[in-house]
Amino acid sequence: MEFLKDSFKQTGRKYDKVFTPEETIQRVRRILEERGYKICRDLVRIDKGRLGIPVYISLYSAEAASLTGFHKQMGKGAEPLQAEASALMELVERFSLFSFVKQNKYEVETFSRLGEEAIDLEELFRAVHDEENLSNDRLRELLQEIPFHFTKAYDVRNQKMVSIPFFWFWLIHEYNGSAAGNSLAEAAVQATCELVERHVSSLVTYETLRTPTIHPASLSGSCAELLERFTRLGIKVWLKDFTLGLGIPSVGALAIDPSTYPHRSEIVYTAGTATSPERALIRALTEVAQLAGDFDTDGKYAESGLPKFATLDEAQYVIDTPSLVNLSDLPSVASDNFREEVEALSQALNERGLNLYLVDITHPEIGVPAVYAVIPGCHFRDRTIGIDLPFHLARLLAERRPPAEALKWLGVLDEVCPNRFDIAFYQGVAYEGLGAYDQALASFERALALNPRPEEIANIYCHIGLCHKEKEDYRQAISALEKAASYNNGLKEIFNLKGFCHYKLKEHEAAIACFVKAIEIDPTSAIDYANIGSNFRELGLYREAIRWYETALSLDPGIDFARENLERLKPLIEAQTSHG
Repeated sequence: MEFLKDSFKQTGRKYDKVFTPEETIQRVRRILEERGYKICRDLVRIDKGRLGIPVYISLYSAEAASLTGFHKQMGKGAEPLQAEASALMELVERFSLFSFVKQNKYEVETFSRLGEEAIDLEELFRAVHDEENLSNDRLRELLQEIPFHFTKAYDVRNQKMVSIPFFWFWLIHEYNGSAAGNSLAEAAVQATCELVERHVSSLVTYETLRTPTIHPASLSGSCAELLERFTRLGIKVWLKDFTLGLGIPSVGALAIDPSTYPHRSEIVYTAGTATSPERALIRALTEVAQLAGDFDTDGKYAESGLPKFATLDEAQYVIDTPSLVNLSDLPSVASDNFREEVEALSQALNERGLNLYLVDITHPEIGVPAVYAVIPGCHFRDRTIGIDLPFHLARLLAERRPPAEALKWLGVLDEVCPNRFDIAFYQGVAYEGLGAYDQALASFERALALNPRPEEIANIYCHIGLCHKEKEDYRQAISALEKAASYNNGLKEIFNLKGFCHYKLKEHEAAIACFVKAIEIDPTSAIDYANIGSNFRELGLYREAIRWYETALSLDPGIDFARENLERLKPLIEAQTSHG
């Protein structure tokens, strides 16, 4: 069966979609209702209207949230219906993706048995940017014999179906590169552009590239009107050409509101990639609006493809203008046919030595088209920095094979690539999975003795702390976790584990301080709000406990112990009030 079919933009340039936003919303809502999938609890507009750029969120049902690990998705667009449709399709995309990841019937096979059905082995090296080990024959032989979870993907360049080891690429990009659309080709364009956006953003960041500035006067039509919504409020916007010679237009956007920064807003930095320069710019600016909270909020946005800057001085390499370009100077691969756009995107990537693969992740019962794109060699933040194939393979074995089997293959990998801290570390992780904590501790100590990179030492000590915690040696666990924090105090897991240990030692004030630190690192960590509630409960401060439990449940309705404690404590407060 042909993977990609002709798919025309019935809406023209205004929406650049098969169907209008209104038609998309009606169609998808009807499909979900008819097929009994109550995954969308609500669609809510959350912007304050200050920018005049609508932002919507879609709220998952409790059942859908338990599958995806997410409780809401955000949607953006220049018009309300665009943003609403975007939020709904984001929710369907994420639900389809995680249904595929967790429920797909993978073919557990080896490269040697699949033969020409599998992608070239070189793509595994390319994915982790490891040229040094390409000539390691023993490593290549090992890769041929290790079982992987294969799934079918469409090789766009060669127009054929191939088998790819799905989790090899998932460990790098996770949900980045997935999209839902009105057609498979429409979804494929968006998914591919998202990976390209992550790729160029990573290169700009880690190479601190000074890129051309796009002249605001070169904007016209809807692009100029969208930018004016920022500038009329005095918001400063820098628009940058992030295309980097890739042949696919990408626009970076940095924005700051001097009237509200820093007390009510942040510096917002994001990017957009699309098939035309105009769409790339619109995507970048609507993403700014989505993250900024109208530049008037107590909230903080979570960084994704690009870093957050605390000051404009930190962002100086972005602001610098080595040259000025017009928006029309950026390349275009746009067409009225989404299938042709996919092929043009693939061709642009092929010319830079990159291949595009598309996995159909459409939920079999919902039927709304969804795609997961894979581009081996695409960069994504630090996940493609400082790793090589043995490191990535060791991690994959520890996370995706049963612990006993993982230990067998990790032992072979240790012989092929001896005296590596990462292999010793993941042997420890596999022992953890078996509950063999003494053996795990020995492996982690070996990893520390094999000169790990400084950024990995905190992770090793974190796992040492976890083992001691599981052995109920809470003091030793706290000591190890304090060492972990001395190397990297930005790991949420350190403070979550340390808080648990203090809780078990009945040191509730110390536990609360740890969980508060975890929330500072990740404000969406519902479990840590609930943990704070439990410590206030143990201190007899029931009103405070209730407040924290309620916050936790607003973020994650599926935390059962928070709900049970809430139901138990509320009558106690009411009784105290009635007797007061």
